[in-house]
Amino acid sequence: MRIKGEKIFTLFCLAGAFCLNACSDQEPDYPNGQLPEEPVQTFTVAVESRGEKSPSGEETEPLTKGGRPLFSMTPKQTIDRVDVLLLHMGEEATVVYRKTIKQWSDTDNIASTSYSDGTVRGREAVITLRGDELLEEGESYLAYGVGYHTGTYNGYEPFKGISTGDRLRSTEVVTLGKDEYVEEIFAGAQTFVVESGKIVAHSLSPEEGDKAIVRLRRQVGGTFGYFTRIPVSATLNGTSYPARSLRLVTPFENQSILFGGFRSQEDPNNFNAEKVVNGMTPRTDHDACLYGATEKNAFIVYEITLADWFPGGEDGMPLDINEDGYLDAEDTNWVLDAGTEEQGAIRLAPGSVFGNDYLIPVAMSQANIAAGIPTFQLQLLGENERILKHWNVVIRQEEELARTRTLVTLDQQGLSVVTTETNPETPLSYSIARNNLFTIGTRNGDQAYGEDTPIDLSTDEILVMDVNPEWEALGAIIFH
Repeated sequence: MRIKGEKIFTLFCLAGAFCLNACSDQEPDYPNGQLPEEPVQTFTVAVESRGEKSPSGEETEPLTKGGRPLFSMTPKQTIDRVDVLLLHMGEEATVVYRKTIKQWSDTDNIASTSYSDGTVRGREAVITLRGDELLEEGESYLAYGVGYHTGTYNGYEPFKGISTGDRLRSTEVVTLGKDEYVEEIFAGAQTFVVESGKIVAHSLSPEEGDKAIVRLRRQVGGTFGYFTRIPVSATLNGTSYPARSLRLVTPFENQSILFGGFRSQEDPNNFNAEKVVNGMTPRTDHDACLYGATEKNAFIVYEITLADWFPGGEDGMPLDINEDGYLDAEDTNWVLDAGTEEQGAIRLAPGSVFGNDYLIPVAMSQANIAAGIPTFQLQLLGENERILKHWNVVIRQEEELARTRTLVTLDQQGLSVVTTETNPETPLSYSIARNNLFTIGTRNGDQAYGEDTPIDLSTDEILVMDVNPEWEALGAIIFH
């Protein structure tokens, strides 16, 4: 920060100049007769709408086939607030600056502006420091920010009780309230240094160079399923049972998200760590069963009520209007379910159904991997939650299984502990990493559906989950 003595001396000199000017007809010796410009420093807060790079290092663009992607130039973000701190990188980790940007996604207020740079899209705001806010020459600082929806995560407020001059003694953590759904939330960090009066970032990334940008990225994962030709019934032990719903379940869910693990363990200036699992506080209130279980041992990710898409059946059951045994495009009673139609931001292939949700990251343990516990299981349910058919969902992308994973935990002092390890996961048992999209079926993120490929449940005996580190496919997808 600027030294108070310097400021007093500057004010004294300016006062003297004004006095001399009052006693003389001579103009002050300023260029063009103007006072010197006030020194300022700037840095940028960017909230990215894309995900990570693919494991091959290439930037994929899943939305280009179906025409112009929805929100391609103004990526969809509905967060309304961004909080950012600047910490002096000394032993004390002292807060030297704090700012809250409200109405982040309100385009009328223009608290932030949209940007697009190749496949990198999002919203950003430039923060300007003046006067006593100016950072000291040659000193290092850490920018740490969070972007979120007000009122979510049990009324979470970032950096609560922290003011300029305080020490930041713990890593930020959010926790779901009772019966609360997972919501989109962003966080990130970046080191800065002041060189020749300018704030720069010491990044070795060729994409970022020395630009003073702190990038906030999604701290949750996401999943969607897109299906057609759904069996209208199934036979168990010689008895036929009608199908009521499709349900995706998972055996493990977390309640809290830890905002840490941004920095690469190999490069301390690289704050783009990938395949990071930063969830904690496991849930224990199971509300579903894996196939074969005698008591509840799983959690519902999403459930698709088939009668909402194929109405007309009795007692809340779907109607297979052409009586061919499958719910598909040949059934002329197909409609978008009311929730999806009300949102109006997605179109689906006729005869298909769709489910989705956000996910707090979860690490599959060595023991659970060895036991062959599936990360996801899709179930066709009848009445009374009877499992008529099930599919354990596997991943086939060898490059995903080969990626090193990073686990983020908390120590007793509330600080993040980052551990990087060889990935022990299998096609059946795999972790849910932040900022990754897990998909069953192909959904282009625009309003067309010509290039979409819903999964045919009449023929697929093995369901494959695609892991998409790029988040672009969510552009037009509504997450409930």
